[in-house]
Amino acid sequence: MGKIQKLEQRSKIIAALADYLMDEKVFKELGEPLIYRPSAIYFIYLHKYTNCGFVALEPKKNYLFLRYFYVFEGMRGKGIFSKLHSAIIAHSKECGVKYIKCTSTQMALHLYLNKGWQIEKSFKNYHNLKLELNERTN
Repeated sequence: MGKIQKLEQRSKIIAALADYLMDEKVFKELGEPLIYRPSAIYFIYLHKYTNCGFVALEPKKNYLFLRYFYVFEGMRGKGIFSKLHSAIIAHSKECGVKYIKCTSTQMALHLYLNKGWQIEKSFKNYHNLKLELNERTN
């Protein structure tokens, strides 16, 4: 269906995320503004040159933090979340980290739990999650 691209150059990242930067719905679903983070590594999912979703991983001291994970509404239910999730798992294993952390909205929580993430702490509208990486994690 499509392909995943890893982006590291600032200009390519900003160009790829332009559709998201000005979208009020994206802002509401992410729960925060989309901000370019120079230390992050971005992966986008393209289908016929259309950006369908993206993730951003930020390196921390001994783990990776999943800063953003977004799939455009019209592209949901087509396996894009799973494909991007597999890409971040593969990248994380290449980096040699033992786990990934993220903050999830209530709306997306079930997606993470289905992939083996564990809740570390819950708040009213969001959850802090952790995924331990091992040979079975995919």
